[in-house]
Amino acid sequence: MIQALILNKGSTVERVKTKKTRVRDVNFYLSLLQIALRQNAFWIGASDYTIEGQFRWLETGLPIGNFSAWGPGKPSQNDTNNCVRMFYNGVEYKWEDVDCNDRTTNYICEKPYVHVHHA
Repeated sequence: MIQALILNKGSTVERVKTKKTRVRDVNFYLSLLQIALRQNAFWIGASDYTIEGQFRWLETGLPIGNFSAWGPGKPSQNDTNNCVRMFYNGVEYKWEDVDCNDRTTNYICEKPYVHVHHA
């Protein structure tokens, strides 16, 4: 799974925070990535793999909470679509649940900042 690959590199999947200002920042950042990578979907680090319909952040195991940006007809309630990604619908990014084995979707990682002091 993608989370295992990223954790092996010392990072975590970037997850969408709940504040709307943060979501606007993420949409802007993803728009830039879409232009640069020609990619319109990104994993966001959430899944309902353990219990169908109960989406949780992979990093913390906590429920996704009150905020969500599901696209029309999503989540699909399909027990094979367990991983959540953001996709660009032509106007903004929305969420959808898809098969975790989808290898066409990129992911964005976050890694803690480590300040290196040079003498």
